[in-house]
Amino acid sequence: MKSIRHPRLIYALLAIALMMFTLIAIKLNTAPQIVVFDLEQTLSQYQDQLIEANLDDQEHSAQLATFDTDLRRLLKEYAQVHHLVIFVPGALISGAPDRTTEIQHYVIEALKKES
Repeated sequence: MKSIRHPRLIYALLAIALMMFTLIAIKLNTAPQIVVFDLEQTLSQYQDQLIEANLDDQEHSAQLATFDTDLRRLLKEYAQVHHLVIFVPGALISGAPDRTTEIQHYVIEALKKES
């Protein structure tokens, strides 16, 4: 059986593994940040765009329903990736940063990639 020739390397690898485990444990135990997203404003802006497109009522309703479904899916995804809890403005009195513009940009880019 060969003796270990590089004990420093083994200790360094063990230290790195322990550090990575510790960082993962800290991340999992950190409370998510609470932010605000103006869902009503976002849906209203999209509805205004649909009105400008001169769609009939049935197509307008279908497009709005699809966007609402996609938006909620993307909000959930965004919250998971960024370790957030997202509230609408009326659900909080104060103290949470408003991420509406940032999240709207994320949604726009995600929808562009999907189409």
